[in-house]
Amino acid sequence: ARAGNRGTFHHDYSSLWDWGAHDVAMTLALTGEAPQRIAARRLAHEDTPDGAGDLFELELTFAPGHRATLTFGNILPARVRRFLVDTESDRWLYDDWCPPRLFQAPAAYTVQDDPVPACAPQPCAETPPLTTALTEFCAAIRTGRNDLHSVELGLLVVEVLAEAERQVGAPA
Repeated sequence: ARAGNRGTFHHDYSSLWDWGAHDVAMTLALTGEAPQRIAARRLAHEDTPDGAGDLFELELTFAPGHRATLTFGNILPARVRRFLVDTESDRWLYDDWCPPRLFQAPAAYTVQDDPVPACAPQPCAETPPLTTALTEFCAAIRTGRNDLHSVELGLLVVEVLAEAERQVGAPA
């Protein structure tokens, strides 16, 4: 994954929390498990009058043969959110800023490539994620459903980012 933008900067917390939560959550939701290993490093740092600017890389290792590399921060030159998934038979690209958003990508494509290559667009829901989350939350209240999956996922995201922050020494 590669995600970020130029800004927003903060004095009291790092861009790990602004940009990392989404990609970590998508990774954990796709794998369905907690990482066995978390390796985090700061690739770049900038001090600005408005706060710290950073570019981070997280490598999450899961069951043998499964890993994710996530690069994100608030010092990229332009807004980007790309998520590339390799399966046994295909390579899939989700690009949040390039409708229709979901593509079957060529084998040589990487998330650092710009622009998005000519690839086969795939149907993808256009409902914003926050709208979906709120709809599910309201439905759970109406039906009395007590599904804790999203709470467990949220907790695991926080645990992964807290460990990443501990490793890189980012401000809490």
